[in-house]
Amino acid sequence: MDIENVSVGVNDEVAVLTYNVHSCVGSDWRYDCDRVAGNIKGAGVDLVGIQECDVNSSSQKTRIWSETHSDDQVQLLGSLSSHQNTSFAPAIRCLAGPGKLQETFGVGDGEFGIGILTKHVIIEKRVITYKQYKTKTPRNAIACLIKLGVDSSDNDRRIWFINTHLGCHSGDEQFSQSKELYEFIENLIIEFNDTIPIIVVGDTNSPPWFKALRALKGLDVNRGSIFKRVFGLNLLGATGELEGKDEVLKDSWTEYKKKTNVGGGRSFPALGLPGMYWATWFEPCLKLDYILYRGLEIVHTEALNNNNEEVDLMASDHRPMKGRFRFVEGGKGGFERRERGERFYDGEVSWREFFIDLLFVVVVVGGIVGIIVACV
Repeated sequence: MDIENVSVGVNDEVAVLTYNVHSCVGSDWRYDCDRVAGNIKGAGVDLVGIQECDVNSSSQKTRIWSETHSDDQVQLLGSLSSHQNTSFAPAIRCLAGPGKLQETFGVGDGEFGIGILTKHVIIEKRVITYKQYKTKTPRNAIACLIKLGVDSSDNDRRIWFINTHLGCHSGDEQFSQSKELYEFIENLIIEFNDTIPIIVVGDTNSPPWFKALRALKGLDVNRGSIFKRVFGLNLLGATGELEGKDEVLKDSWTEYKKKTNVGGGRSFPALGLPGMYWATWFEPCLKLDYILYRGLEIVHTEALNNNNEEVDLMASDHRPMKGRFRFVEGGKGGFERRERGERFYDGEVSWREFFIDLLFVVVVVGGIVGIIVACV
């Protein structure tokens, strides 16, 4: 196929996928790039964001959960899934060992990070390296300006596709990184006068009620109680959104549910229960993987599951998340930068919020344990 001559009409669609591939080590602890690539190819999308990728220049074990190999997983997955144009952003160089739970950073022939796969032309690449949070593993984001073809007026059809993997150690870590990413996105919007659509995908390690997600969408992060965020119940004085302010980025699942009343979006653990890869009847309990967008219209979104015959859920500990969008004619323009004090809250999570979140987790875990006990 001559990708320079792919024609995309004004109202045509673009499909994307976000997938934490877990170094191509599945829930059964087997290293297999082919089945991960099979899931990507079977999704039939234009743009793919993958997280937790090993790129090894010699045979080694890069992370403690990985296997010894010499694969460039980004290029290999791109080749196997027919997404021939790839881009990789390493977050760390690492070597696992000598102990089973030991890793040494800054050494070895293996890099670990995130990547973008596409069938289309990558015009430009930008990498955002987040400020390291305390002593935690460095994290990053990669942004590619991609030419999907031309529209009916013979103008280039371009899109900014951004992939990230936020920290997993505390809510404040994700919050700090999401603020950096939002400011980068805001600068992109202003630089291109809000005329180029943006899609942001990735594993944020943040359930919907985390303030990291609200900051990334450009919302007031004084989000009130978890009951307000999850159940819509204003039990403890939830503050909600600021009056008259729209989201800068929209969540594909939230918008799709508004259109269809179809809920979902949970993608981790892929098989419902960690370490129990035979328990395929359990659905994932956490929504950690997101597709956010601007300048497009949502058509469909789903976390691929057992109903998709081409999907092997054993391939990773996350399920692939797919979104399909329709281009809308013309850009918005006139975007105004939002004041940091208006949108971002720099304090720690309040004790009230902490205990409410803890209560919610206890209730959910207790319910799951109760169901398991009742079924035994």
